Amino acid sequence: MFLTDAQLKTELSRCEFCETKPCKTACPCDCSPADFIMAARGFRPSDFKRAAGIILSSNPLGGVCGAVCPDYHCQAACSREGFDTPIKIPAVQATIIKKAKDLAVLPEFILPPKNGHSVAVIGAGPSGLAAATALLQMGYEIELYEPESPGGQANLIPEERLQAEVMRSDLDYIFSTFKLKVIPGTPPEASELLSGGADAVIIATGLTEPVHLKIPGDEFVTYGMDLLRNPEQYDFSGKRIALVGGAIAADQALTARRRGASHVELICLEAYHEMPLTPDEKQGLHKAGIQITNRSRVTELVHEHGVVKGIRTKAVNLPQGESFHPSKIVDEAGAGEAFRPFDLLLVAIGNRPRLTQSGANIYHCGDMANGPTTVVEAVAAGKNAALKVDAALRQTEAP
Repeated sequence: MFLTDAQLKTELSRCEFCETKPCKTACPCDCSPADFIMAARGFRPSDFKRAAGIILSSNPLGGVCGAVCPDYHCQAACSREGFDTPIKIPAVQATIIKKAKDLAVLPEFILPPKNGHSVAVIGAGPSGLAAATALLQMGYEIELYEPESPGGQANLIPEERLQAEVMRSDLDYIFSTFKLKVIPGTPPEASELLSGGADAVIIATGLTEPVHLKIPGDEFVTYGMDLLRNPEQYDFSGKRIALVGGAIAADQALTARRRGASHVELICLEAYHEMPLTPDEKQGLHKAGIQITNRSRVTELVHEHGVVKGIRTKAVNLPQGESFHPSKIVDEAGAGEAFRPFDLLLVAIGNRPRLTQSGANIYHCGDMANGPTTVVEAVAAGKNAALKVDAALRQTEAP
C-alpha cells in the first residue's frame, strides 16, 4: 500500500503534468493528482504539507482513499496509460498522507465565521463526514449523529486492504481539525431535527438491511456484516465456508480465512474479469488461498434440522453480446444442480437503506442514495449533498 522513498520519487518523476489533468477529471472528489504530485516532488517536509493540503482539501479521508481506491478512477485516466504504465496514483496519495503524518506537517484549515445556519447530518461514514466537513468550511453549524462508530462501513474493510491505523489517524485528523463532535445513540427523526432548529438534514446512513437470496433453506443462510464488525467473535477452525456476493463477500472471505476456515470459496455469477474487484484485491484472495467459482449460482441451502450440510449450485451463462448484470444471467442449458458440502453460507449480495425519511429540506447521500460504491465515491456524494444544501439555503436568505 505504501511506497518506499525510492518508489515514491520514481512515481513522482513520471508525471507529465498534463494541461488537461485527466486524472483530476476522473476523480469523483475532484482531487488533482497532477497538482499533489508536483507539490511533493521537492521531497521536503513543506512539500509534503502542501501536497497533503491539496489532497485533504478535496477529500478529508485522503489516507483511506489512497489505501483502498480502485484502479479505474484517476489511475485509469493517467495519460501514461497510452504508452507505458499509469502512475500508481492511489499508492502515491497514501504515501504522501502517511509521510505528512509522520513528519507532523498535516495542513491546518481555518474555518470561516458562522453563517447563521445549522445542518444536522445523520451518519458519520465517509459520505456523512464529507458532507459535514464541507459544510463547516462554508460556515455552517453542524450536528453530527452516529449510533455506532465513526467511519461507517469503511471500518469493515479487512486489515489486508486497510490498516486500522490509517482509518484511525484519518478520523483523528478530521475530528481535531474541524472540531467535529459526534452525538451518539439513536438519532431523532429528520422532522424532529427540522422542528428543533436545523435548517436542513442530510441522511447518510448507508445500506444496512440485507437483500436475501430467497432460496430453499434461506432461513439458515447467514446475512449481514457482523463477521466484519466483530471478527474476534467467530471461530471457523476447520470449517468449510461458502460466500456469495461481490466486494463485501470478498472481505468476508478474507476474514473467514483469517479466523481459521479450512476452505473458503466465493461463488459468483460474474466471470473472473467481471468481478467488482481490482487486480490487487483478486491477488489478495489468491494469496489467502480462497477459491473462486465463476458463472455459478446457489439454488438451495441444504440442512438437516437447521444444521447446514451444504449447498446446491447450478452453472449459469451471460448471453452473447450482453454486458454483465445479475438480471441478464440465465441458467446454462441442460445444467443440473450439484451438491457441495459446506458448514456455512455467507451472503452479501446487497443491502437496502433502513432510514427512508424524505421531505422538504431532507437530503440523502452516499450508498443509500447511489447504491454501493467506493469510499471515494461516497465522499464525493457527501460533498455534493453539502453543495445542494448550501445552494438551497442561500436562496432562502433575505437580500
